[in-house]
Amino acid sequence: MGQAVIDEAQAIFCTLTKNYTGKELEDQEFDAVIIDEISMALPPLIFLAAGRAKSHVILVGDFLQLPPIVRSDTEITNAILGTDTFHLAGIAAGMRPSEPCPVLAKLTMQRRMVPAIADVARHLVYRQAGGLDDHEEVRQRKVEEVAPWLDFLPKKPLIIVDTADLYCWSGKQTGSLSRFNMYSATLAVDIASMAAKKIQKPQLEEPQPIGIITPFAAQRRLLSKLIADMELDQWVAAGTVHTFQGNQADLIIFDSVLDEPYYTARLCNPKVTEDVLRDLNVAVTRAKNKFVFIGSSEWLNKHARPGSALGRMWSYLKGPADLLSALDLIGNDFIQRVASSSSEQAAWDIPKGETDYTIQIFDDESFFDHFANDINASAMSIFALAPYFGEYRWPKIQPLFSAALARKIDITIVTPPLAEAKNRSYVENVIRNLRSLGAIVVSASGLHGKDVIIDERIIYTGSMNWSSHRGRAEVIHRIDAPKYAKQCLEFLHAKHIRQAAANEDGTPRVCPYCGFPIQIVNQRRQHFRWDFQAMKVGCTNPKCEGYLRDIDERPPFKEVPVCQVDGRTKYRRVHRGRREIWQCPKHPKECPTEKVIPGDPG
Repeated sequence: MGQAVIDEAQAIFCTLTKNYTGKELEDQEFDAVIIDEISMALPPLIFLAAGRAKSHVILVGDFLQLPPIVRSDTEITNAILGTDTFHLAGIAAGMRPSEPCPVLAKLTMQRRMVPAIADVARHLVYRQAGGLDDHEEVRQRKVEEVAPWLDFLPKKPLIIVDTADLYCWSGKQTGSLSRFNMYSATLAVDIASMAAKKIQKPQLEEPQPIGIITPFAAQRRLLSKLIADMELDQWVAAGTVHTFQGNQADLIIFDSVLDEPYYTARLCNPKVTEDVLRDLNVAVTRAKNKFVFIGSSEWLNKHARPGSALGRMWSYLKGPADLLSALDLIGNDFIQRVASSSSEQAAWDIPKGETDYTIQIFDDESFFDHFANDINASAMSIFALAPYFGEYRWPKIQPLFSAALARKIDITIVTPPLAEAKNRSYVENVIRNLRSLGAIVVSASGLHGKDVIIDERIIYTGSMNWSSHRGRAEVIHRIDAPKYAKQCLEFLHAKHIRQAAANEDGTPRVCPYCGFPIQIVNQRRQHFRWDFQAMKVGCTNPKCEGYLRDIDERPPFKEVPVCQVDGRTKYRRVHRGRREIWQCPKHPKECPTEKVIPGDPG
């Protein structure tokens, strides 16, 4: 039925990705192919789509907006795939169109922005690229009539909300240059909230009327959390400049983020002015009726020099825009709300609604009897972080774990690599004994907790090492709180650690490249700049640096998977775009597919 609709349709709309991955379009040809937003499209995908045209290919886009997004660690890949089709084809050079160019048709009339907002884009890029004209409709638009809910802001379309009086403090995402700023994020969401209160809740299928744009991915994640916490998702969309290209909103709030203690940033670097101008052009031109710029006048006047892209924008905005202090807009309790938001980001606390919980504290003498009783009463699982196995304490703990394993309790123990153990031979024997009894034991670098979580309900945690303690003045807490325990297990990736440690048949997992045992790696910094998952599965062989996988990725298959319908037919490895998948040849729609990963059968 679906294929018949496609075959008989006068026009087909699809993404560039669907064009080359979708079976529905195999062998299809068209009289004309129109490709939109080509500045961001990877050139190879444009070529694939254009190859379906019989007579005409029409490419639509703006070379003054963003180029393709490429995630690669090689310079040549970034240089080629990261260049847009306009510049690859010689249609544009820098910020100007090539002249003469018979295949280029300039569309200079804009119908989105009120003229004052369009003036910013003209100042940044369009004057030198052939101009940008305002349609009569936007010249005559009365914002107070089409968007009366914006009346809480000054009447001018351009507004600067100055954060200098807040004395903001920005930070950097670990392992990257991406910035975040709790103050400006809270301020941006506060302004969005004021606007949202004046609008009826949009329908799910409607675009959000408010957008918050930021240059930094770290700030985007913070903004998204604040928006979700305030249940503003249907009113407000937050994203980086890249995620907003092609979108629009009545109100755009641009959160510049930049403030003390840093004095440099890509936005203020004269060496990349043209690239940043394209970013800023996209941010400004998303706004229909109001553009609110959030930034510190003190920082910007000092560090955003006119020769940089942000400096050019800042020096222009100060003329036509209304500037007001953030404190005049959001009130004196703002600092306390920022502190509250900041403390909520990683709060390990008893969850709201958990009332029947108990917290006890034990020393070396009072700890063991309670711990033994809880292990002996366990009915489901034990997850433990054991930084050290002591020859005095462990012989008393071992019988408890042995009895629990005999009762078929799932026991997972995470311990440092053997190379870090001072009593290596003893620890080797402990691990061998535990595995022979049925426990999952996995080594982990960078994970130094001393926690034991029993039946997803009881937690032992503190300075005392439960598996080796003897004679030191340290304590351990016993917390009986099911919701809190499950929260801790989730934060520690307990489910994924247990799954990652062993193969399907229960044997310890090894590196598919060198055969050494695997370990859990709690990274000090992310391996790739777009990687935000700290916990990985890696190899214990210091000479093997090629194996590092996500903690939630399944272990490699020991054998080729089989059809789930007949239980016999073997899956095949099938190429899908840039990746390879396992697919059932007999029942491709009924049987689930699996991504091929290193270590799978060849």
